[in-house]
Amino acid sequence: MKTATNLVLPNLGRLALLIVGIVALVCTSCHGPHKATQAGKPATTAVTQAVDVQRLIDEAEDNGLVQVPTGRYVLPKGLTVTNRKGLRIVFKKGAAILVDDVTQNVVSIIDSEHISIENAKLGHLTPLAEYECHGNVVDVRDSTNVRIQSCDINGCGAVGVFARGSSGIVVEGSHVHRNTFNAFYLHGCRGVRIERNVVEHNANFMQAYEVDDLQMSHNVIRDNGGYWDGSEGSSKSRTP
Repeated sequence: MKTATNLVLPNLGRLALLIVGIVALVCTSCHGPHKATQAGKPATTAVTQAVDVQRLIDEAEDNGLVQVPTGRYVLPKGLTVTNRKGLRIVFKKGAAILVDDVTQNVVSIIDSEHISIENAKLGHLTPLAEYECHGNVVDVRDSTNVRIQSCDINGCGAVGVFARGSSGIVVEGSHVHRNTFNAFYLHGCRGVRIERNVVEHNANFMQAYEVDDLQMSHNVIRDNGGYWDGSEGSSKSRTP
């Protein structure tokens, strides 16, 4: 005759084996105490976002839109837009491009047309206090219809906006400040519009050579120095 103990113990044994099997299955599907990062999802750190902004630009089709996510992007060299057409590059609120090498331009636009840079915070990571022939913040060469809109062009560059051999340049609604040489440097340009900006605390306001059709309106221009007379004013740079 079977006792109560004989009836219960086999059931408990099977239950225990079932629990052990489930635990083993769960453990083999995990890697450490946290879930594994999804493949392809960029990791982030406190200093720089692991989003390749240059790759976003390079892989965008002409006449397309590039959206740069919010983040503090510390790059070894500047962004370049070369031989492109109709590219709109929009930075989300709080997105900043900081270049570690002060000899590099932060953004270079070369042999391109209809390019727009919007809402960007641009500068070098470790600014120089004085001009030493270092990189510009925005550097435009041999391009047409380039628009710099609602940007913070911070003075860790020699020149805030440099343009050579270009036409249809528009700088509007931006803060151009603390550049160690000039806020603007224009050479061989035509059809330049500088509108609704705040331009302040630069070593010099502007140098312009062989420029045709330059118009400026509704800008706030204050506390810029006279670089060539030795009174460089309050152009001391600081990290953005």
